[in-house]
Formats: sequence, structure tokens, C-alpha cells
Amino acid sequence: MLPEDELWDRRVIVRSSPGGGKTTLLRVFTPGPLRIVHRNGGSDDQTGDLYRGLLRRGALDREGPTIAAALIPLAGKYSPLDQLDSVDEGTRLRAFLALLNARILLGALRAQLHMAALRFPDDLERIGIRGGLEASQRDRITGLEVLASATDLESRVARVLSSLRAPDEEMLPAIDELLCLNELGKDQILIDGKPVRSRCVIMLDDVHRLSASQRRLLMEILLAERTPTPVWIAERREALTPDELLATGAKEDRDVVTIDIERYWRGARRKAFRRLVGGVANRRMSLSINTPGSSFAAMLDDSDEEGWAEVLPKVEASMIESSEGRKEFASWVEAQLSKEATARERAVGMRSLQIRVARELTAQQLTMDVFVRDEQALASLEERRREASNIREAAELFLSREYELPFYFGESRLAELSSANVDQFLDLGGDLFEELAGISGAALLSGNVTLSARRQEEILQRAVRAMWKQLGSSVEGAARVRALLDGIGNYCAERSYLPNAPYAPSVTGVALRRSEAEQLQEAAAAGTTGWRSQLARTIGTLLAHNLITVQASEAKGQHWAVFYLNRAWCVRFGLALGYGGWQPSDVEELWAWAEGNTVRTQGRLEGT
Repeated sequence: MLPEDELWDRRVIVRSSPGGGKTTLLRVFTPGPLRIVHRNGGSDDQTGDLYRGLLRRGALDREGPTIAAALIPLAGKYSPLDQLDSVDEGTRLRAFLALLNARILLGALRAQLHMAALRFPDDLERIGIRGGLEASQRDRITGLEVLASATDLESRVARVLSSLRAPDEEMLPAIDELLCLNELGKDQILIDGKPVRSRCVIMLDDVHRLSASQRRLLMEILLAERTPTPVWIAERREALTPDELLATGAKEDRDVVTIDIERYWRGARRKAFRRLVGGVANRRMSLSINTPGSSFAAMLDDSDEEGWAEVLPKVEASMIESSEGRKEFASWVEAQLSKEATARERAVGMRSLQIRVARELTAQQLTMDVFVRDEQALASLEERRREASNIREAAELFLSREYELPFYFGESRLAELSSANVDQFLDLGGDLFEELAGISGAALLSGNVTLSARRQEEILQRAVRAMWKQLGSSVEGAARVRALLDGIGNYCAERSYLPNAPYAPSVTGVALRRSEAEQLQEAAAAGTTGWRSQLARTIGTLLAHNLITVQASEAKGQHWAVFYLNRAWCVRFGLALGYGGWQPSDVEELWAWAEGNTVRTQGRLEGT
């Protein structure tokens, strides 16, 4: 995700929904992991790729780590200052900066001691900062003095916060900028009188846990100008305002690297994410199942041949019936009946042909075309690979619904269901891991540890129901959030299961014209109480928690903001897992869904 050039001379902002991997990414650059990766070198199977990636980005060289990242968690430690209503906001913010300044200094010294294999706080007398907190009076301040200063600041703030009386403003520390970012530059930190080798990097985690005013001030300070000390910021997407979340694009800034983790994995990188979580799954399974050489994917049965064989005669009869005895389709039907393949492949092929026939019949009604469809015509249609693949997936989805066959199974679909979020992958796959571990004891003797496709789907459906239930306590405005998701999901299902599958493999999102999306942004920024503002906040909540995603699109000469469902909800609404299939909507319709009203949608469907 990270660029290889000038990484340590730019600000880095990392965002994701919960469980996306923000903190994990930051921890890679802290002294412990860096020292381990360097010690293992490029030949180690577990860390070889990581070692080479860190070399390319200048975090390591052949001699050792070149940076020492101080990971500073901001969760719950600063926002209480914003509750001192009797103190003016400016004083509260200056106290916040003073406290953060001291903790950054202390965190940087701790990281450098760790990098030098020294102990904190035992070896603080061996480390110091040139200039330090009292640069005008001293050439050097020791680590012990930094600790004493930070402890004093925290004690003063704690006394003010715990006092039952009105706070004394003079008790609160106060500075107007983060002076530490200049004090921690190159050659500023000394151990035993010698400059340290590794450059300080400050990594601020959980920035979303600050108060709104604290976060706003911090971002303004950090993004206003360069300092000798690189700073990384990690926060959940929920820290963004609704109007920021509704934006489908961001302005580029050469001095700032902004990474949205889930967005990074989408599109062309979906296969890379699949490989990533496949590796995670294999490591997870190795903890509980001793099956040398076996992968997680190999333990998930990717077919249900017995079930497919059972319904095959019904699918064949349905295909023949769908051609309505029309002679122009006889060649297509005969070609499909004569194919040699597995029961699943034959059934999907027959159902795909039904969709083709439905499309041709629709076209005939429009054009009065009665030409015979021969095998060559069908072959030319199949040459459109993407369209053919989408039709086959739609056919499999239709069959799963019509004959209660499993659709959501296998490592590939589990990865898709994760919506580019590793934590969601582990949540959905958790019961699969446990069930495999439970059956492995007896199966190990025969060397056959597998989970049937049907059982996989049952487990995943149960996991998705648990996710849906959890929405009631994990998001703000849960009732409206659920109602809007239900409205979008049900509408997608209604448009997906039309006989000719016009939006194959299925519809999984709705779109607003760009102008309407911008109106919602404006309403959110204005902070009014009208229905547009409420809808913007609801959509903002969905985006912040990765319950939907937004993507810019252009179709029929118009610009759209497309809102796709989190892939887990595709299980709830019986949808395929691909992107690209969407239907236009408008803000009035989305608001009606959010309010639990679907009459307008049903009427529109009846008229199409």
C-alpha cells in the first residue's frame, strides 16, 4: 500500500473501518517487529517478502533498521479535556497539545531505547535530546528529565479533571504547537552522547477517538507544514464528517500519502486481497489442525455434486420448456444436452442457456427478428468472456434459489464476502475454522479434512445473521441504518432475478446522480435537521462502518455516485458477489427506505 519513494519525508494518513488493519500496518515499523524482520533476513519463509518490502521503502538497510517508530495510542486519553466546560476552548486545546507533546517525546525515547536493546525506564539516563524542552537554556535534556516533565504534566491534568471545584486554568499546561516534531529530527537524539542511527517516526493511532475540535486542530497543525520528524496518522473512517464520507474522490497532495485500506483492496487488487486472507487462513488453521501440506482452501469442498445431480433432470426440463418449442433455438438446446461435464457444470450451462433464450425472446419482441440461432451464433456470444462469465454466475445464483442449492462456499467466495476487511474475514470464517478443527481428529486418520459446500453456507448464513443483529448496538441510528440497508438490498434482489438477468450476475448497489450526492454533502456540511441532512448522516454512518461503499461511475453520459452493499449483506439478500451491477435511484427513494417505506419502489417496479 505504501509508496517506495520519499515515504519518510511525507505525512501518511491511514484510514479504514474497524478491523481493516490500521494498527497492524503501523506496528510493522516499530522497533520490535523491525528488529525481528532484520534478524531473520530475506531467506525466512514467514518474513522474507516483508523484509524486501521494508528494504525498498528505506525502513531497513543491510545493517539494520533505519527508523524507530513510536506508536502513540490516542484512545480515551485526551477527549476528557474537552469536557471542561468552564474552561475556554483555546485553553483546553493548548492543554491537549502540551500533553500530547510530552507523550510523543517520551514515546520517541522509549522507541529508541528499544531499538538499542536498552530498557525503559531503567536506561533513561543514557538517552537525551539536543536542546530538548528548554532549548533556550540547555544544550541537552536527559530522558529522565523528559519523564519527570511528562509525569508532572499528567499529574496536573489529572488533578484538574478529578477536581470537584471549578478548574484552575493555571494548573493546565499550555503550548500552541507540537514543538517535539522539531526536537526529534535527525541527530537530535543521543545515546551515551552519540547520535542514534534510526530516524524517529511518530505514529498516532486511534485519532478518531479525539474530540472533534482536538482532531481538527491536530490535522491542521500536522498538514500545515513539513517538520524534520515524519508523522503518521491512523484513524477509523468514522472520524470523517458525513460530507467527507460522501465524497467519491479526494484531492491529491504530494506532501501527504492517504491510504484507505478497504478501498485499496477493491477493483484490480481483489485477487491480491484473496491471496492475503488465504495466507491468514492457512496460518490460522495451522494453530489448530496438524495437517502438513494442507491448505484452508483444500479443506473447503467446492461442489455439491450429489445435490446438482439430483436436480439436473428438472433443470433440463425447465431449459427445454423455456425455449417454448421454438425451432430457432433447437440447435442451442441440442448442443447443451450433448455436452459432457459434471452435474454442476451441466446444470449451470442449461440455466445459462435459459437466460440467453429469455434475452433473445425479449430482443425478438423489439425487432421482430425470427432468424434461426445456430451453434456458431451461440459460440460468438460465448466469446464475450466477461458477459458469459457473468451469465454463468447469475445462472448458478438462480439455481441456488430455485432448488435450495448452496452458493456461498469456498475460499474465493469467503474472501469476497469479507468486503476487503481482514477482521470481517476472520469473523465470517471463525466458525468454519472451529468446525474444521472439531472434525479433524477422526478425519486425520484418513487424511480427509473437508467441510461440505452446504455446511459452509449454513455457517456463513449464521455468521451474517449475527453481524446483522450486532448492528443494533454497534452503530448510531441503528433502526434507520437497518431500514436503509433492507431497502437497498430488497430492491437489488428484485432487479437481479428478472428472467433475462439483464444485470448479470446481479445488482448489488444503487446510484445517485453526482448532483444529488453533492446536495447531500452540502446538507451534511450545513448540519441542518432536515431530511436530507438526516439521510446524509445515515449514509455517512453506513460508509464509516464499511456497511456500504461509494464509487464514482459514468454511464449514459452522466456522472454517478454508486453505493454498493457490503458483500456480507449479499448473503442476506441472495445476491451474487461481483461489482458493476447497479441501478439508479434518487434521494427521495433512499429516504423512503430509511423510513421503512417501500411502496414507491414497488410501484416503480410494476411499471418497468
